Formats: sequence, structure tokens, C-alpha cells
Amino acid sequence: MILYSGNQRLYSGNQRLYSGNQRLYSGNQRLYSGNQRLYSGNQRLYSGNQRLYSGNQRLYLGNQRLYSLSKFIALNMPLMFLCSIFIFLNIIYNVTTLSIFVKISWRGNQIEDEKVLASKNTHRFNLELNSDKWDLPTDGETDKYDTFHFEEVEENNDENLEKYSLKVYKALDEDV
Repeated sequence: MILYSGNQRLYSGNQRLYSGNQRLYSGNQRLYSGNQRLYSGNQRLYSGNQRLYSGNQRLYLGNQRLYSLSKFIALNMPLMFLCSIFIFLNIIYNVTTLSIFVKISWRGNQIEDEKVLASKNTHRFNLELNSDKWDLPTDGETDKYDTFHFEEVEENNDENLEKYSLKVYKALDEDV
């Protein structure tokens, strides 16, 4: 009987020991889970710090660019002032360039003395451009491709349209 009660006590002690070990294991699991959460939180904090550092770098670069832009504006203020004056004056007093390109196609148009024209390499035609605003006409001679480019600078202070007239003459032969 004494042996039986000793075995019961031993069994009861083993059960308590087993129960304590289970509690200890459960506590260790909770501690491990807490450590994992702490590690995950530290990783998030590190990631947030990296983003903050990256944002600070971008802000610093933006401030440098803003400083260089303000420096550029300060150095180029007289130039910008002159440009604005030029734009304002250009609105008041408008000067335009007249550009007229003339290309003469004469082959196959039954022109008299076509053989004489074909024998010449340049200056086959004389051109005369006239305008109702000009006192004297502008003269020109065609090149070897039978083209000529008129370029003039005009003042357009009024809104009236100008009328131009172009006259084309066959160039005289130098032998005549």
C-alpha cells in the first residue's frame, strides 16, 4: 500500500511536471511570437527611416534646384527685361520679312526660241517684283535651276493688304 501511494504521488508529480513543461513550452512559443513581431516592427521602422531619408534627400535636391533657379533668374533679369521690351515694341511696330520663291517651268510650253533657252545654263529669265508700297521694283535673275528667291524687309504698320506683281522676261542674249 505504501508502494501504491508512493507511485500515485510519483505519478501525480510527473503529471504536474508535464503540465509545467507544457506551460513553459507555451510561454516559449509566446515569447518567440513576440520576438517575431518585434523583429517585424523593427523592419518596418527601418523601412520608414529609409523612406524618410530618401524624402529628405529629394527635398535637399529640390531646394538646390530652386536656389539655382533663383540664382539664374537674378543673373538673367536684365536679359529678360530686354526681351519683354522687345516683345512689347514688336507688338507696337511690326516688321515682317517678305519671302517669295519663284520657280519657272518652261520646257514643253511651246516657247519661241526654246533651243536658245536650252543652250544657256544660267540667267534664262529676268524677274521684276513690284508692290504698291514700293517706289522701285526689285529685280532678279534666275539661277541654273530657273529659280529665284525674293527677300525683303517690310514695315507693316497698317492692316491693309499689299498687292504684288511679278513680271517674267526672257533674258536677252549677250551676243545681240
